[in-house]
Amino acid sequence: MRSNQPFWQLLRFSLGADANFPCSLSPQEWMEIFAEAKRQAVVGILYAGIERLAVEQQPPRQLMLQWYAYVRQIRISNQVLNRDAVRLVNWFAQYDFYTVILKGQGLGLLYADPMLRQPGDVDIWVTRGRRKVLDFLKRQGLKSHVMYHHMDLHGVVPSATEVHFMPTFLHSPWHNYRLQRFFFRQLNSRTFESRALAGDAGNINVPSAVFNRVFVLAHLYRHLLTEGVGVRQVVDYYYVLQEKLTEPERTETVKVLRQTGMARFAAAVMYVLQYYLGLPESQLLLPPDQKRGLFLLQELQRSGNFGHYDKQMHRSGHNSKLARLILIMRRNFRFLHDYPAEILCYPIFRIYHFIWRMFV
Repeated sequence: MRSNQPFWQLLRFSLGADANFPCSLSPQEWMEIFAEAKRQAVVGILYAGIERLAVEQQPPRQLMLQWYAYVRQIRISNQVLNRDAVRLVNWFAQYDFYTVILKGQGLGLLYADPMLRQPGDVDIWVTRGRRKVLDFLKRQGLKSHVMYHHMDLHGVVPSATEVHFMPTFLHSPWHNYRLQRFFFRQLNSRTFESRALAGDAGNINVPSAVFNRVFVLAHLYRHLLTEGVGVRQVVDYYYVLQEKLTEPERTETVKVLRQTGMARFAAAVMYVLQYYLGLPESQLLLPPDQKRGLFLLQELQRSGNFGHYDKQMHRSGHNSKLARLILIMRRNFRFLHDYPAEILCYPIFRIYHFIWRMFV
């Protein structure tokens, strides 16, 4: 997919990276952009750009109505998630748990219009450690399916909720150790801040830019190698890097990325951000890698939002845990040269996780 294709041109215009949208599109081309926007969960983001176009450049009226209806639902979903995120924060706070809202509603605050970011669930980091959090939730009668770094939470708010014991993780034990040390340092330094959500929903604690530069990239990296990622996740990182960045912060961030084995992946993301989303060179963390960046771009196009459209990952007959493990390992073989530590450690981690869950 070339950077001068209408989808990418409209995305850059919508993000404010390009001053104009030079295309005059046919109804069929607009339908194709709308379909791709839905696959990539950027319908709201592109709508912001379309509203700024001259009337003669906009999609046909019938499609504009569909687009408007889709965006209206995104706004309603964000209102619900904003309300539920605040309710979760307040619920944990009454039991003296300090919480941070990760991804979703927190990252939305970086957008020009937070209500246009297509939401998913509420991810809340409860920061007193896995054992204390699990014991507390069990006493409340709320313990459910527990994974290594999070669990699903039902019964507190209507929205789908993940309680995180750690923000994210890597499969390589030595890289993961260094990543968790970074998170722990950030937690101890209390670099998080309280921010107000739209619509007078209330306040939540959100990560700092320093935290998000590492965390959001690590989240992207892990999803690429387990489920797949789409354009919206890269747009999130675009907005993370739009925040003020000092040279000492850049140096420290790159140091952490090298220590955690994510520098190669970061360089691939920098390529996509610069050449396809229009991020200025001054805001890149490190020089872009064209070869790995184009390979990542293919994955974005194939996978769609969080890999939901990757046919290889959703074949029938691969529903058992063993079958899915084999499927992911076969899929990830093409990443082995670029990201060997994560690929080679993945099956070892899955075996460890299977045994670990027996004793949780």
